[in-house]
Amino acid sequence: MWVSNLHGLPGLFGGIVAIFVVSGLSAGAQLTGIAVTIIVALGFGLISGKVISLFGHRVEAYSDAEEFADVEME
Repeated sequence: MWVSNLHGLPGLFGGIVAIFVVSGLSAGAQLTGIAVTIIVALGFGLISGKVISLFGHRVEAYSDAEEFADVEME
């Protein structure tokens, strides 16, 4: 979610704004580029999610104890 808000949405809005701001660039080519980018991002995101899910799920979402074995957690 954070990557989408940090990079995805500004990139998408930038691509849309470029259709109106940049003269001499075909709007069709810009829209095609945006569509291809979204399709590729969704496809690879789905593949990545499936591969990651093959490794199982944690019972607890995140526990610092695994990374800081010397520190006692409450």
